[in-house]
Amino acid sequence: EQETVLVQAGSPMRYLDNRSNPGIGTTWTAEAFADGSWTTGAYGVGYDTAGPPNALSLIATLVPSATSSVYTRATFFISDPSQVSNLRIGADWDDGWIVWINGVEVYRSQEMPAGAPDWNSAPALHESSNAAAPNYGALVDISAAGIPALHAGTNVLAVGVWNNSSSSSDLVVVPKLVRDSPVTVTRGPYLQKGTPEGIVVRWRTDGSSSGVVRYGPAPGAPRTPRPAPP
Repeated sequence: EQETVLVQAGSPMRYLDNRSNPGIGTTWTAEAFADGSWTTGAYGVGYDTAGPPNALSLIATLVPSATSSVYTRATFFISDPSQVSNLRIGADWDDGWIVWINGVEVYRSQEMPAGAPDWNSAPALHESSNAAAPNYGALVDISAAGIPALHAGTNVLAVGVWNNSSSSSDLVVVPKLVRDSPVTVTRGPYLQKGTPEGIVVRWRTDGSSSGVVRYGPAPGAPRTPRPAPP
């Protein structure tokens, strides 16, 4: 399997920038939500009124300053969800963000308060990279919630970004969603719970993956058939 980028900087999206209550709660995260009246744009989205260094190089879609939050919706295509080995998400952002796939919350940054977000929820402070290109950080494995939310065909990625304060000088989010990322073994493999009939082989990876154990009398040798029990 080869890693495929589904959404990233420059990907098209529709957005709603909020300086007052839009009165839609979290209904905008649902797959069937009608976003035809929203403005079209591309990731990243936000504003920055501070002097350099600032986030302007990350922003393809500018919104007015004093924006409390921006709701965004993008689409991506999956032909067969059963063939998706893992999903990972990352972003370059300021100050807090939440992600939904087809209406299912799959990720929330630690800056965001718990519970259903309001249009003016106030996350803790987090600064973007303010770099020339997005720094997505270490992508987070969202397979457990994300893969069951997928279906064959066009899927909806909803990303919201919230400002610590409407008086803040900056607000930005540039998300990256990928499928089938290569995984790395972070622990093991090691043997556990040995018995005369068998043994457990365990290992840990940095993301969801399918594992295979090959065994035999020596590395690379064909497996010796186990005799049938009497």
